[in-house]
Amino acid sequence: MSTLSVDHLVKRAGVGIGSFYEYFGGKDALLGTLIARLTRENFSTLLEGVGRGQASLDAVARQVAQAAMCAYLEHPARTRVVVAGIVRLGLIEVIIAERDRFSDALALEVEPLRPGWSRHALAARMRLLCDAAMGVITAELYRRSPRPPEALVPAVVEIALAMLPPEPPGD
Repeated sequence: MSTLSVDHLVKRAGVGIGSFYEYFGGKDALLGTLIARLTRENFSTLLEGVGRGQASLDAVARQVAQAAMCAYLEHPARTRVVVAGIVRLGLIEVIIAERDRFSDALALEVEPLRPGWSRHALAARMRLLCDAAMGVITAELYRRSPRPPEALVPAVVEIALAMLPPEPPGD
């Protein structure tokens, strides 16, 4: 984004420079807005990908893993710009808070599949699982020879199932 001028952006968008500055203070403000929008859209899409009433955690994990790998890896250049923008603009705490909200919602979806688990324990595991999945995604974003998203799904599903065994953790 730093190589694009505001003039280029407004011409490409078909708006006047005054209109741009009416809504954005500059390129960083535009990038922050884009990051917020993409984050909300990605988490909404991921939650929609969780089929209601799934019979198994394996099926839920596969759906979420597939949706996550596609959401972040189908457009790797865009995702790298977003990651760099998050760091540069100091938005990591905002992103983590949004991720925690997503994890809590995901815990509600898997609660029927893990009876005996407390909602708190499920939410904590969902946060760790999201962190693990994002670690896989981030590594692939910067690999010289990244694997296709569908090749990563089995590993993420395996991680999910290992983190959420049938028996709840001991107190």
